[in-house]
Amino acid sequence: TGEHNRTFTIKSFIENDFTFNNVTTEGNLETFLQNITLQSGLTVSQADIIYNSTRVSGESFIVGSDIILRKLNLAVPDVTTETNMTFFWSLILSNGVNVNLTTNNQTVLNLGVDNCTSFSNQIFNYTVRDEETQLLLPNATIEIALNMFNSDRSVSVFSFSELFSVNPVEICLNINLTNSSSYLIDSIVRYENIGIGANEYYNIDNFTYNVNTTSQDITLFDLNLSDSTDFQLTFTGSNFLPVEGALVFLDRQYISENIFKTVELPKTDINGQTVLHLVRNDVIYNIRVSKNGIVLGNFENTIAFCDDFTIGDCKISLSSFDSTTQVFSYDSSLGITFTNPSFNNNTKVMSFNFLTSDGTTKTVTMSVEREDIFGNRSLCDDTLTSSGGTLSCVATTNIDDATLRVSISVDGVQVIADSVQVDPSDLGQAGYLVMFVMTITFVLMFSGSKTGILFGMIIS
Repeated sequence: TGEHNRTFTIKSFIENDFTFNNVTTEGNLETFLQNITLQSGLTVSQADIIYNSTRVSGESFIVGSDIILRKLNLAVPDVTTETNMTFFWSLILSNGVNVNLTTNNQTVLNLGVDNCTSFSNQIFNYTVRDEETQLLLPNATIEIALNMFNSDRSVSVFSFSELFSVNPVEICLNINLTNSSSYLIDSIVRYENIGIGANEYYNIDNFTYNVNTTSQDITLFDLNLSDSTDFQLTFTGSNFLPVEGALVFLDRQYISENIFKTVELPKTDINGQTVLHLVRNDVIYNIRVSKNGIVLGNFENTIAFCDDFTIGDCKISLSSFDSTTQVFSYDSSLGITFTNPSFNNNTKVMSFNFLTSDGTTKTVTMSVEREDIFGNRSLCDDTLTSSGGTLSCVATTNIDDATLRVSISVDGVQVIADSVQVDPSDLGQAGYLVMFVMTITFVLMFSGSKTGILFGMIIS
């Protein structure tokens, strides 16, 4: 028999599981994980992932007998159309050998935005209404600027701006997002009922948009020029310095609805200043200043007065030191900042203040029940769909000597379940019931004679 020469190649590694998303969207932050087994005695000195011909450093660590390769938060490149991106792990082993693992593909989808003429996945729906009557203003103009970033704001995904002469205006994406995609959106809207209403602004900051996000219905309230006065607002923080980039929630009281609604949402400039459009000397407002989800100032029951209206000297200077003393809590999962429910024992009003951290709208509901010796009974409830405001619930029935159960829900999810003990102003219903029973008891005890009955009534 003839002799045959054979060459054997012994691989120094085995590729096991590889975890990544097959489909993603441009600009998204993606994670790549791969499990490999190395020949005994070898380790990984350097691990890079080559994504779309670009080398990006990764990391490796030992888990049992295997090596885990990991790259977190890789920013997917922008694309103009659906594109397949190739990628693979490139390793340098401890023996100096360079190893390239198997090449894989990831489909990257392009993101587009318009006013829902071509696209149908709605993000925002803006509607301009008269601030006083709350009626639709069909001739209002709406100018919108949108900026979308990836979830750590390291990449700008797209910018969109347009002036619309229709009302309402819808904004849509071209596709539904994938399960792994998550973005942040900033929006500034300038709107007015030309020649009739004030030129006002509404800001949204760091709005989280992902596959679970529902469309935002945002009402823009425009104040009639005959009622509007421009007030220059200046806000300083606890260090006495101007606060730049803070959202100013202007909440107007609607007495007939017993509620406060956000009617304007401007942002402070480098000097801590912005312009508010207010009704002088008449309407009651709450003003709340927020930045990065933290309430810096809370100013309640404010009425706007000018120092000299004839020369336009209308200014409001606010400081965090002058703020109403209330503790605001922040729920990051729901995106709202709020106070605990409070009860005024004199007016019998339960109140709850809230504002969203990014300026988007939430539907907030407050329900109040009475709990006493007669059991539980619903007293009142209040609902508001807005970026901020105050819910008020008037307990009109006799609630002395009772415990009030308060439930707060945001977009159908209960976030607060609290109780308030009402201070009795007199005996209360329960007290009068006990007195009545005692009176009857004494009368019956002495019912054997007329004198006894009179005596029982006197001592009871």
